[in-house]
Amino acid sequence: MKKNNIKIVLKYISDISIVSFGILYIIDRLFDVEISENDDVKHILILIYVASTIIYQKMELKDKNAKIKKLESELKKNK
Repeated sequence: MKKNNIKIVLKYISDISIVSFGILYIIDRLFDVEISENDDVKHILILIYVASTIIYQKMELKDKNAKIKKLESELKKNK
């Protein structure tokens, strides 16, 4: 997989997990439905969200640092 594809997948995973958490939270609060192991599912969704967001941000930071280095080297060549 290309790096951009991986970043897109990570972004979707984090979005889906946080939306799923929100849906479970709303169902639990408004409708008072007891889903077995509901708290564990919520915790797992939050962990998935945090992990995928951290990995995505690391990849984004590496890309930005590489771009900055490239632009700095081009700037030095143009002087």
